[in-house]
Amino acid sequence: HVSRAGSSSMPLWTVGVDLSHRADRRLSVLVLTLVSPDGELVGSWKAEQTLDETARPDTLIALLGRCRSLLQRNGSDPSIMVLRDGRMFYGERADLYGEFLGPKISLFEYRKRGNPLILDFDHEDRLPGGPIAAAVPGSETMFVTTAPPRRHVDLPSVSKVTWREEWNSLNLAKEEIAAALAASSAAPGLGLHARQLPAAIYWADGIAGASQNDLRFRGVPCHLIKT
Repeated sequence: HVSRAGSSSMPLWTVGVDLSHRADRRLSVLVLTLVSPDGELVGSWKAEQTLDETARPDTLIALLGRCRSLLQRNGSDPSIMVLRDGRMFYGERADLYGEFLGPKISLFEYRKRGNPLILDFDHEDRLPGGPIAAAVPGSETMFVTTAPPRRHVDLPSVSKVTWREEWNSLNLAKEEIAAALAASSAAPGLGLHARQLPAAIYWADGIAGASQNDLRFRGVPCHLIKT
């Protein structure tokens, strides 16, 4: 099973970045994942740092270096969609991604929770039954539902996707961004149920949050990088 992100002329690799916090251990865990254009998880790396709300540059650089090496072994001059789980915090350098992964990248903040519902007034039930994106006019912001709810009694899961014009070096149109996110959310994962998250975010979020009490992602290969 594959789920191709991008178009035939520009297949997209996707990179997921997640910063998770473990207050019980006074640690933050930074995870970076690499997903092929066909939706396959091909690399994942994590590093631990002192509990902090910021992905420290030296930690991020260490993970990006490993990601770049793997990309170079899988082909040259890739087009890359970078998805930052949550918003960029003060002090995080957006330019690091281009420095390490090449100039053909587009960076997006992908915020999963606390977003308004999307209502589709062209349909009687108002709530969309499948993937849909609503762009905010005059801004680099849109709200996206990538898959229908698992149960008919659940509300759709809506994510907020935002970026800056200078982050979008691939010049992806909003329609292309939404299509790539929906295709990536259909990529293979654990279990048989439909997933709401793009593959790179799904893997990064799961690996970062894996614990002794949640074994779902503990068998997924992930390299621990010492920084």
